[in-house]
Amino acid sequence: MLTAFLLAAFATSASADGIQAFSNFSIIEKDGKCGILDSDGKLILPIEYYIPEDQFDPGEEYVCVEVYQPTDGDYNITDLDWELDRGTVKAGFFHTGSGYFSQCIWRNVWVSDQYAAVCTDEDHYSLLNAETGEAILSGNQYAWICPFVTENWIYVWLWPEEIDEDIGSIWETVYINLDGTILTAPEGCWFSEECELVEDGMVPVYSGTGDAVWMSVEELLNGD
Repeated sequence: MLTAFLLAAFATSASADGIQAFSNFSIIEKDGKCGILDSDGKLILPIEYYIPEDQFDPGEEYVCVEVYQPTDGDYNITDLDWELDRGTVKAGFFHTGSGYFSQCIWRNVWVSDQYAAVCTDEDHYSLLNAETGEAILSGNQYAWICPFVTENWIYVWLWPEEIDEDIGSIWETVYINLDGTILTAPEGCWFSEECELVEDGMVPVYSGTGDAVWMSVEELLNGD
């Protein structure tokens, strides 16, 4: 009841333009800038940022939130991707469970409830623990990382050791286990470029025909 009362007070107050409520937090907006309230109505992220609503699907529960901050103070963001590419906006994330805020220091971010994939510069990604900011994967070999970790496997694009000047950069798609094990596709095959996750110990493997065959992680590790 207290939470509902506080949220109602914020929503009807002249100091706020609107509130978007979730189970354990709410986003409050004023003059185009956003902050975050906890379930007791306490402001835990100042109303200084941009939190796009299109990152949320109706009916879904969220714990980690993507947060953006224009570097020039302009919050009239009409095309976030374009602004990020121009470097006029920096990205970060806020974990509403732990209260950890990465600050908006990254070139781009993509989050799940447990992990955040952050673009450190134009070409390199790292995977962080969203609750603490601790690095899980980092280094200049990662061209892209999916933050949705399933069965302890992380889907990754690796930069090639050598780049062919004629055909440009072609990354290798692999899965990396949290224990450091790397899962690669059989020779002449590859994994999807669409972040297909491990399901029940199985992953889709593609061949020259473009058709996918589901193979078990165990047989791939054993080279069967």
